[in-house]
Amino acid sequence: MKRGSGYGYLHTVLDDQSRLAYTEILSDEQGRSTADF
Repeated sequence: MKRGSGYGYLHTVLDDQSRLAYTEILSDEQGRSTADF
């Protein structure tokens, strides 16, 4: 597997009541990836 420079997209969710945040770096920002997140 070759690795190099590129882009990663941060997807973040924040719970209003507890202020708990969760973030993942995904390879794209397409609808399917976002929905799966």
